[in-house]
Amino acid sequence: MNRFMRNFAYLLIPASCFLMIAAIILMAPSVEALGLKVSPLKYEEQIEPGSQKTGYVDVSNPNDGTVTVNTDVEAFRQTDIDGNLEYYEAERINKGIQFDVDQFQLAPREAARIFFAIDGSALPEGGVYAALLFSVDSEPPDEGEASSIGTTSRVGTLLILQNGDSGVRTGEISGVDVPLLQFGDGIQGNVEFTAADKARSIAFQPKLDSSLPIVGEREMDTGLVFPGNTRRFELDRTGSYIGVFPVEVTEGATGDTARSWVVAATGIWQILAPLILVVLIANLVLLRRFQKTSSLKKTAPRKKRRRS
Repeated sequence: MNRFMRNFAYLLIPASCFLMIAAIILMAPSVEALGLKVSPLKYEEQIEPGSQKTGYVDVSNPNDGTVTVNTDVEAFRQTDIDGNLEYYEAERINKGIQFDVDQFQLAPREAARIFFAIDGSALPEGGVYAALLFSVDSEPPDEGEASSIGTTSRVGTLLILQNGDSGVRTGEISGVDVPLLQFGDGIQGNVEFTAADKARSIAFQPKLDSSLPIVGEREMDTGLVFPGNTRRFELDRTGSYIGVFPVEVTEGATGDTARSWVVAATGIWQILAPLILVVLIANLVLLRRFQKTSSLKKTAPRKKRRRS
């Protein structure tokens, strides 16, 4: 009996420790990233000075709990060559673009259409760049629970307006950085595009095409470029290429073209090219040996026959 009790105690102690650890884990508060989904992500419109328009953004809650959503409008601008944006408060933007509501609630898996008004008379003429923002603040735990810090999640729609006459959307290719030697999965490099800074210029997304001999053109992935700013875009032409040839980049609106030459052995040619080179070198060595042997046979002196 004593032996049975000892064995039971040996089993009971680890089991108790396991249950205590599990209880601590289950009681600890979980912090989940609160997120929202919005549509559309970008809104472009031209308005007449002094006119008024109304738009909307669809906001959905993919979370399991009800969330309180705050609305805000901020201006934005390009900050660097990689196209990063800076959001900031602008009085004229806040007066000219306003939401119908400052705050609203969304139940789990619920969506809502939130309207906003645009007053052209309160906005500056030319390009207007605003972010329609929606934020959710996570509530800190109640007293007595484990402490944590509340976080804020913000998503939004970029609003690009032309207040007045049609804006100027033009620029030029200011640089093509494609390394001379190309190996790997394809032809890779970077293209820099500078948007014109003229009267009535507006931020836009340029159309850039990269062109390779034989295989032809392919449109590049680009993004928003602000007037007077330069932005860098990635050139990526995945595929198997070999040889010495030019890589051309063309801007669709003006036809501006830049060129860079490459020496390439990409894709399957990374394997085939060395093999072919080894075979060629081996054949050249064998050919030289054969020629040398033939030359020695031709120049070797012949033995004279003795007359009897």
